[in-house]
Amino acid sequence: MEDANRLGALGELLLQQWATEARVTVNKALNDTGGWDFFLEWPLSGPPSQPLDRHASPLQCLVQVKSTRARSRRKAISIKNWTKLCRTSLPAFYLILEFDNDACTRTFLVHVWEHHFERVLKRLRELSASGVRALHAETQTLTWSRDDELPEASSPTFAKAVAERVGDTDSYASRKRHILNTMGGNGGDQALVSIEVPAAYKGRAPQDLLDDLVLGILPELRTTGGAIWEAPPHPTLRHPDGHWDHVFLRGFAGVGAVGVVHVAGPYPIESTTVSGSMPFGTRSRISRSNVASRPPRRIARESRWASVT
Repeated sequence: MEDANRLGALGELLLQQWATEARVTVNKALNDTGGWDFFLEWPLSGPPSQPLDRHASPLQCLVQVKSTRARSRRKAISIKNWTKLCRTSLPAFYLILEFDNDACTRTFLVHVWEHHFERVLKRLRELSASGVRALHAETQTLTWSRDDELPEASSPTFAKAVAERVGDTDSYASRKRHILNTMGGNGGDQALVSIEVPAAYKGRAPQDLLDDLVLGILPELRTTGGAIWEAPPHPTLRHPDGHWDHVFLRGFAGVGAVGVVHVAGPYPIESTTVSGSMPFGTRSRISRSNVASRPPRRIARESRWASVT
């Protein structure tokens, strides 16, 4: 334990040194309960020819430092801390420093971004489905690889890597929010469906059953009918491109699409069926083997995540 504490202190001192050398303001968390160790802020800057009022917002980010002598490149992180770093509007990073004795020999910078959002949201939904509400004992694994490795352990390399991963500072928060709000969907074709509600979902919000379908927690949903429109702005204002009488919706094991799949129905669910709309792009599949199509023609639609075949 003493060596681990010493190693952790060495890593934190190294980051503070790098920030100081790069003229980056660094503030250490006095109470480390938010999932991050340091708040970093770059100075205001912009092209000399650009008016001062047009300069971009200063780069700000949160950094959690992990110092290690191991080479496993895996570490369990509290799901509570993962959630905070995914949900914050600020860029968030894990800085992994590999030490040989007291010298940092390799540096890895992991940007908490889209594929981390996927894993964390899926994990949270699975915990909810199993009845877990207290997150303090739950973990999610942090991994890093050569793709995350910095060319050298130095201040300029670290500062440049952070700036490159963040990109435009003024649009970062909206880009992050957009990914979280639309994850799993691409706004393609529309399917309007009537869904048979499993007994286990009676008394719950209509959205719950489709969220669980998308995550793979619920293997499939039977529908009693539906229709398909090819990416219209308002699908109910024109004739659909195809119908079905009975079909199964089967989810892909992947991230949920909270806020993308919408079910119109009473809350809580009381009837045996609910109706809803589903953009093709929610990682759900309408299986052709279960479709009785009207008119009698093949229905085929492709999108990034889903298909009707």
